[in-house]
Amino acid sequence: MIGFRASSDRDAHYLIDIDLKCFDYAWLPETWRAVSKTCVACVATWNDTPIGMAIFGKTPDGDIEILKIAVKPAYRNMGIARHLIYNCILYAREVHAFRLVMLVPEGQLRPGETGDISHWLCSLGFRAQTPLLQGYFIFYGQAEDGVIFTLPIPQA
Repeated sequence: MIGFRASSDRDAHYLIDIDLKCFDYAWLPETWRAVSKTCVACVATWNDTPIGMAIFGKTPDGDIEILKIAVKPAYRNMGIARHLIYNCILYAREVHAFRLVMLVPEGQLRPGETGDISHWLCSLGFRAQTPLLQGYFIFYGQAEDGVIFTLPIPQA
């Protein structure tokens, strides 16, 4: 059975495993330590074992930035990531934020291809903003531009 809950300390190794399985550029241990002090993590579970995650936090501007969202490959296309986004929206409402923000490396945008994150984000109501963030991401020593996607949060 799939469930959703706030992450706990006992989930740390599961979150790192999800990161390694879902991203070519998994976070380093020091990034995990820094993020764990300032951010919130929501996990999707299968029989109480984390299979997906959304890591997010409040920005100085008062937005909620989604730093990472991922679902293990075997559990994709089941609406789990959509539900994780919904949990981000609920949190944003709790802290009176007015929008979700997600910074996406330009290399992950593959319009027309299966798994294109921009198509998925737009289907959820996110919109790409301009201009590009020049050289925002550094992967393996290489700079990559970033695209800002935003989703306004209607206050309930």
